[in-house]
Amino acid sequence: MIEKKILKYKWWFIILPLIATVVAIIFLSQIQINSDLESYFPESMESKINAKKIEATFGKSEPLLLIFQTDDVLQLETLNRLKKISKEFNRMKCFDEVISLFDMKNIKGENGTMIVEPVIKRIPKSESKREKLRNEIMSNELVYKTVVSENFQYTLFILKVAKGTLDEDALSAINEVLELHPGNEKHYLNGMPFLRVESNQKISRDLMILLPVGLLLMIIFLFISFKEFRGVWIPFIVVVISTIVSMALLPIMGWDMSLIGVIIPIMMIAIANDYGVHFIARYQELNATKPDWQMDQIVTNTLQHLKKPIVLTGITTIVGVSGLLTHLMLPARQMGIISALGIAIALLLSLTFIPTSLSMLKKGKIQRE
Repeated sequence: MIEKKILKYKWWFIILPLIATVVAIIFLSQIQINSDLESYFPESMESKINAKKIEATFGKSEPLLLIFQTDDVLQLETLNRLKKISKEFNRMKCFDEVISLFDMKNIKGENGTMIVEPVIKRIPKSESKREKLRNEIMSNELVYKTVVSENFQYTLFILKVAKGTLDEDALSAINEVLELHPGNEKHYLNGMPFLRVESNQKISRDLMILLPVGLLLMIIFLFISFKEFRGVWIPFIVVVISTIVSMALLPIMGWDMSLIGVIIPIMMIAIANDYGVHFIARYQELNATKPDWQMDQIVTNTLQHLKKPIVLTGITTIVGVSGLLTHLMLPARQMGIISALGIAIALLLSLTFIPTSLSMLKKGKIQRE
């Protein structure tokens, strides 16, 4: 019987997963984070093909958008600050072009002549001059409702990042200017360079927070449920091994960690411990109802009783997550493959590592509800 063979070669079923975990940790050190949201979509997607055609004709531009919010952007203090910030940005080599309220032009015709002049020639210091400027801006279609909002509470800076400039350097330059010229206005950043940096930071932060919290909650609930240390550490090890090995498959397959990929270890925590829970529950049940049985008998009976439902449950789950293979986004497809393989690893460990580990332990105290 397969149960006897598993118990006969118990040391192999304990040593091999530990070796695989050590090797997986080495590969995990090579994992890269992909924060380029555009790369999440396949090259064959029609809109992406059209976008590349446009970029080939007009050039690729990924501007940073800096938005200021205040009660009235035409206030003296706000305009003074915006003017200083605009000058700073125009001096910087990391920006090819700066578009703001102080960089836009007012184009009009007089006596058959086209006149081009700055939208703000002088900062208005009186209420009447400020209202005159407001009316001029409202009549300028290039500025009104584009660089300045309809209610004059928002104004926009469009910063075209120079080719070869790192996203982090561009954002650092913006933050330096804002610190150099502080004010009461609220500001918001957007644009692909900002999203890439933000995604990179969020992926690392989410992994550092969600993974330990998920594991801690799992340990707490396992201990509350089984009131026995072996009922905690055996399923815990299965989750840790299957999570590490499955995540190591990313660099092995040449894939990067994506924003969606953060869900993989959380899914493994939720799924990989299920099989171990059933195994420990069955062991405790037999330990209480068959006090004369030895551990090998309990483990053999538990494995005979649970192997079929555990295998069917695992296959059903693998088929379910494999549905992600039809997803449009590439990271979602990758998540489907990694999750399916991770669940398969957890399933294999549940049928080998858990029973062999239990068989090497003495019978625990009888746990009654």
